[in-house]
Amino acid sequence: LVVLVDYNKIQALSTLDDALPLDDLVAKFKAFNWSCLDISDGHSFEELISALQQENDEGKPLAIIVNTIKGKGIKAFENDPIWHARKIKGEELEIGKRELGLL
Repeated sequence: LVVLVDYNKIQALSTLDDALPLDDLVAKFKAFNWSCLDISDGHSFEELISALQQENDEGKPLAIIVNTIKGKGIKAFENDPIWHARKIKGEELEIGKRELGLL
């Protein structure tokens, strides 16, 4: 069993630090007898592929903590919890596409 945890430290309307700090997520998984890998750049395909290809000889389930940035690549959206609930429209959509190199 392999579980990827998208750990952007943001929940629906606030940051985890404001609502429910999780502190050391790796230690929490290990406390439940899981093997655990912590990927510092969850936006790196190379790091993800490398983690998924690692041998898990311990016979335990594996949690891969994937540290990401909510809204990465669009400065106005990065790390802002509001984008879990708010619709992107009009000029915001155009700005986002431009910053991602889609226009």
